[in-house]
Formats: sequence, structure tokens, C-alpha cells
Amino acid sequence: MIAKLLELLYYKVLINIIVSSRKTVIYVDVISNAKSVKTAKKEFHTTVLTSEMVSFINQYTAESPFFYIAFLDNSKEQGAVPTCSRAKYGYYGLDEGFYESVCLQKTWSCYTSREDIYAVEKAYNAIGLDFIFSPFIVLSHIYKDKMGSTLSMYILVEENYLSLSIYEEGILLFAQHLDLENSQDTAEMVLDEGLETQDDLILDDSEELLLDDDLGDELEVLDDLGDLEDLDSLEDIDEFATVDMEEELLQEEEELNTKDTNDSTDNLDGGEFNEDYQRFGLIQSSLKEFYSDDRYNSNFIEFVYIADAIGVSKDLKHYLEEEMFLTVYVRKIELHTIVNDLVKRELGIK
Repeated sequence: MIAKLLELLYYKVLINIIVSSRKTVIYVDVISNAKSVKTAKKEFHTTVLTSEMVSFINQYTAESPFFYIAFLDNSKEQGAVPTCSRAKYGYYGLDEGFYESVCLQKTWSCYTSREDIYAVEKAYNAIGLDFIFSPFIVLSHIYKDKMGSTLSMYILVEENYLSLSIYEEGILLFAQHLDLENSQDTAEMVLDEGLETQDDLILDDSEELLLDDDLGDELEVLDDLGDLEDLDSLEDIDEFATVDMEEELLQEEEELNTKDTNDSTDNLDGGEFNEDYQRFGLIQSSLKEFYSDDRYNSNFIEFVYIADAIGVSKDLKHYLEEEMFLTVYVRKIELHTIVNDLVKRELGIK
């Protein structure tokens, strides 16, 4: 009774911490009578807790004894499985003793390695953490109105990670937490497959180009020259002109290859793989695993819902629609406000 009275007298202060590869975002929501009376957001260009962050947090927590600090789990060793039985973790390739997990909706669990959980708690010991939310909980909260319908794939896009899950009629079937930083090999594999297809197309294009009179004549001359055993005996051939023509044709062919490859994949940027193409490669690989693995009751997926927390380009949607024939819907989100909503839900603030 006294506790309830005190809650009415004091604000509730919600502190939400989102860490990416290069920065930390701290979002504050001060609540009175279930309504926000003040909010604040600040970015820090570091991924570790600093005295500046602690000072920023303390100026708000000092306003009330009722403050709650939430953290979005950014561990690499995490994921979700379609069971709440730890005894069944081994069926999905997990070591039961290695992970901490939480059961949701009595049908699925999100998990994180104990080592990562302890590391996070230690790193934020100076302020203490009340909640650590899995990105899969974030994803299920964002699309709670969609997951009860047809078989669909849902993806949370963060700077470093993709959290991918597949639901059918509200039941989790499959989930993976994908690390973009360590995805280069996967992206290269997918790109190589795409380039093989493009090489076939380029070869066909070259055959069609033979119909062009000028280029066809030039190629015919080169073919004839290639059949001659002794070029030196031909007085009418200008050797330098032939070399120039060969180089010109090779350069022309190289330009055609480069143009077609860039137009079809659009995945190179200063010699580096385009990040959205890497994301596409990871999604394609996960979907292939879902379809091929007997552990999952896999049917054809038509719809993909993407919660975009970083502002991806239109390329990702394009790749999924054009290469995999999926229908894609993208929703831009702010992670700190989603996590804040989750804290409110946990505290019963409506």
C-alpha cells in the first residue's frame, strides 16, 4: 500500500541503452500518471560506459527512486528456438548449459550465452541493469499484429546484426541471429553465384553482338587471323593495326562485362561489398537452411517484413524481390522507443 502511494508521488524514470558498433544511444522517458512528461536522447561516440554517460543518467535518476535501466542485447551468441523446454535445446544444436533463456508465449524461447550476459552486467555495474531485452522480443513486439496470420519472415535490421524469425499463425518456426561483420564469406559466395549467371548472360550477349555488322566483321578478321600458322608471311597485314584492334576489342569486352555485372548486382563500393548485399546474402542463406532442414516444418514463404532501425537503402528490398521473388514490406523504426515501450509493458504502464 505504501509502495503504491510512493509511486503516485514520484516520477518513474525509464533509461534505455542501445549500443551499435560505433556509438551508444541513451533515451530517457520521465513518466507521471502513466504519461510522459519529459524525454531526452543523447548519442555518445563510444561503445563502453563512460563517466559522461553515468553523469547524464544520474541527472535523471536523481529525480526519483523509481528508475529502471534497460539494455538491448547486442551479444553475438544469441538467438531464439521454437521451444520452451531446455531439454530440447540440443535438438536445435544448442548446449543447454551454455545459455540463459527466457520462455515467451509458452511456445518459444530467446537465449543468450551466459558469458555474454555476465560481460554486459559487469560492464554496466556502475549503474545497474534492470532489463536486458533480446532483439527477438523487440521483433515480436513490433509485428505482434502480423505474426498471427500467414507464414511470413520478419527481420530486425541493426547496424551489425540481423535478427531473423519465421512465424506461422503466431507460432515461431525458425530464428537466427546473423552477424554482418563476419558475413563476408557468405556474401562472396552469393555474389559468385550471381556472377556465374551474369557470365552466361554476357556470353549470350556476345553471341548476339556478332549480328552487328561492324563488330562482327572485326571479330571475323580476328578469327581468320587466329587460323593462320605464320602471320609473318602476310605482307598485307599491318601488325600494329591488328594489335590495336585486338586490344580495342578486349577493352570493349571488359567494359561490357563490367557494366553488366555492376548493373545486375550493384554490390561493389570502393572495392568493398555493399552492406545491403551482404544482408541479402545472409537472408538468402538462412532461408535456404529453413527450407532444407528437416527439423523445421517449412513451406514456401511469400511475405517478408523488415523493421529497419538504421535506414537501409532500397537495394535490400530490391534484391529480395527481384532475386527471391518475395513480397517485402519495410517499416522504419527507432529502437530506443521500442525498447522504452517494452519497459512500459513490463512495468504495467499503459
